[in-house]
Amino acid sequence: MLTIDYGDSEMGDIYIRQIKTVETGANRGIYFAGFAHHFHNRTAITVGRLDFDGKPDTSFGPTGKGLVQIRFPNNIEATVMSFAIQSDGNIIIEAIDYNSIMSCFARFKPDGSLDSDFGEKGFAIIPLERNDTPLPLPEGSDTAPRLSAGGLMGMELLPENNILACHPSGVILRLTSDGNPDKSFNKEGFLKVVHPKYPAARLDLSAVMTREDGKYVAAGTIVASPNKAMFVCCDTTGKIDTSFGSDGNGFVVIEGTPEHQGISIDLLAKQPNERLLGIGSDFAYPFESGLLICRESNGKPNIQFNKGDPVYTRLNDEKMRTIWMGAALQEKDGKTVVAGALSTPDLKDFWIVVARFNANGKMDTTFGTEQGWVKTRLPTQGGGHATNMTLQGDGKILVCAIPNTHNGGEDKNARILRYLY
Repeated sequence: MLTIDYGDSEMGDIYIRQIKTVETGANRGIYFAGFAHHFHNRTAITVGRLDFDGKPDTSFGPTGKGLVQIRFPNNIEATVMSFAIQSDGNIIIEAIDYNSIMSCFARFKPDGSLDSDFGEKGFAIIPLERNDTPLPLPEGSDTAPRLSAGGLMGMELLPENNILACHPSGVILRLTSDGNPDKSFNKEGFLKVVHPKYPAARLDLSAVMTREDGKYVAAGTIVASPNKAMFVCCDTTGKIDTSFGSDGNGFVVIEGTPEHQGISIDLLAKQPNERLLGIGSDFAYPFESGLLICRESNGKPNIQFNKGDPVYTRLNDEKMRTIWMGAALQEKDGKTVVAGALSTPDLKDFWIVVARFNANGKMDTTFGTEQGWVKTRLPTQGGGHATNMTLQGDGKILVCAIPNTHNGGEDKNARILRYLY
């Protein structure tokens, strides 16, 4: 276990949103990105690089600590949600400003310095509404969009280093490699999606990725009563792909059961044969369950995965809550590793949990110490929970985590843990 503590109070409390690895080349290492809060300063973009033994890469960043912190211009309070690493080692950060409808990006060079060739002096700020003009809607829709304050996870690099991303207000974006909206995508560089059967409902997009045929699939939640998980597909021009799913509108909507009222998708992961895995949770407060939904690339149920039905997981016993925060595919065997949180209903005690599922949706009982999963308690007051995870090239599992703050503990340093596979 590695504690992210650089001994500098000006850096603030670091929240790691995502973790990745680069296995080869001059810039190999473990990368993490997120944001930091400081009592006296605004929210800061935070990017770090570690050697594979967990030591800070002193060649990254201006201070020799392996860490970069910088703030968006114009007093923008943007929270980092995702990042991607280009083949040349450049690092693209994606963030959202909860006070306005915009997507914010920044690009760093391999040494951690801001890349002035990207956007405007290293930053790309993309407004998703213009002078209160409604967002452009899909063809055939005349309903004004609803705004959302939901979360965001998901950015993918396209050929020629173009950028595919999504915004929680129900928007799919595509940027050129230099950080400008790609006007060949829906004439705006972004597409607002609205479900025709739920035109007044808020639609949160939380993840987006490309299919093998180049089309884009996004996932998230239709905020209704109760909430519904959903997938949507569009082509590379920004037109909804009506061949996706079974309803002829390009959407797939999944409802919960009476026991699992209200469900959401927060992450996407690719599966063998181009299948789609949605990761999220239900809203059975205070006893939430982790959720996995597997679909074929065309949106139809994957009957080999739990007979096409969602998989709900509540670990330990019926009086605990389980939430997934990250997932990755083991390509050698098609198994999926997930990480997240196990907690008491009052949120005073948390454990990091890592579990593994077989390709059929059943938990792999050969993994971990609890017949398919393992739990770890941080040595802090109230423990802590995972925020994301990734797999190293050798199969080892990297999990980033933060301490539980509900008990008022003073230790707020993020952690990175590594597990054997």
